[in-house]
Amino acid sequence: MPLLEGSKIRELALSGCTLPGLAADTAQIDGRLVLSRSHLTGPLVLTRAQIHNNLDLRDTVITVPGTEAISAVRLTVGGDVLCTNLAVQGTFRISGATISGEFDLESDSLSNPGGNALDAYHVHVTEDFTFHPGFSAEGRIILSGATVAAAIGLCGARLNNASDIALEAVEVNVARNFDLGLGLSVNAYCWIRSCSPEAATKRQVTQRVARALVSVRVLELRGQRGLRSRREPARRLPGTPHAWRARRAPGRYWQPRGSDPCSNAWSDSGV
Repeated sequence: MPLLEGSKIRELALSGCTLPGLAADTAQIDGRLVLSRSHLTGPLVLTRAQIHNNLDLRDTVITVPGTEAISAVRLTVGGDVLCTNLAVQGTFRISGATISGEFDLESDSLSNPGGNALDAYHVHVTEDFTFHPGFSAEGRIILSGATVAAAIGLCGARLNNASDIALEAVEVNVARNFDLGLGLSVNAYCWIRSCSPEAATKRQVTQRVARALVSVRVLELRGQRGLRSRREPARRLPGTPHAWRARRAPGRYWQPRGSDPCSNAWSDSGV
């Protein structure tokens, strides 16, 4: 495995390489780190590294099943994190990272069944944090504590984690929208709590949380004033005045009731 811990590098381009892993924790890279079209059979370690331009992981394959495939805790990126067609077996851990551009996940495949597929706890993103259509994950997606200065979008993403939590988004601060959007599919438990624009209070969770159709098996929104289903009434969760949970009927989807996409009333409707 190439060992670059603590190195000072002008730019590092390893496109199209096959590597047994890469250790660049605490490295300082003045330009880009490019690993596009590469195949890593060991972990990519970028803990506390500083990349002053883009981190390019487009078309990259990283295979380290059952452990951390990407360890980028407290990574600093001065540009975008580009992950189009990234395929990861293992955990993509980027908790505590600071990204001065976009965090772009398009047509990615993250797989860590029974564990964390993406750990973005307390990540700071200056622009959009987007899971584009074609993104799929087997395992838990953690967005809790994230601060996003633009929007979070999950339109068209497919999340699965057997009977465990597939999406965990607790205390997320978003300057614009937290858009669950058209085509999101979550075949597991979905937990969203106190996710609101920065200017809003925690009791205004419903503001712009969902703008279109949402397909999840179990939906829990803490801060909601109401959550209703035509097939099964929502039940209030104990201990919180505005916390609701409901279960979607098979083959149906959730959508806000009425014409207001920020409505507090939800229904489960036929496709």
